[in-house]
Amino acid sequence: MQAAGPLLYRIVRRGIGSALGFYFKRIERFHAERVPLAGPVLFASNHPNSLTDAFVIAHSVPRKVNFVATAQLFRFGPARWLLTQCGVIPINRVKDDPRAMRSVIQTFEACFRVLERG
Repeated sequence: MQAAGPLLYRIVRRGIGSALGFYFKRIERFHAERVPLAGPVLFASNHPNSLTDAFVIAHSVPRKVNFVATAQLFRFGPARWLLTQCGVIPINRVKDDPRAMRSVIQTFEACFRVLERG
């Protein structure tokens, strides 16, 4: 099952690239050479358009990117499978469940492990 992730990620990434062509007239990349091809890197973005920023980052960066996403996206079985295969880490937002702080800490620990692996 692990081997499906990178191939599926590439397929999804290509589809996202095609879809972005309909949404944006042009996407400009600045300082792409500053993104290391290996090792940990952290992208932080303000996402007023929900998933759009994640799609643009995944399409624009020449390496596999792991994302965190609200756990609500993982409720539907096929979506959960696809997101998991693409390396998306679910996060329980405190605003959705005030008791979720323990889960948030576990999510940050999972993110830290991803960064350690590069």
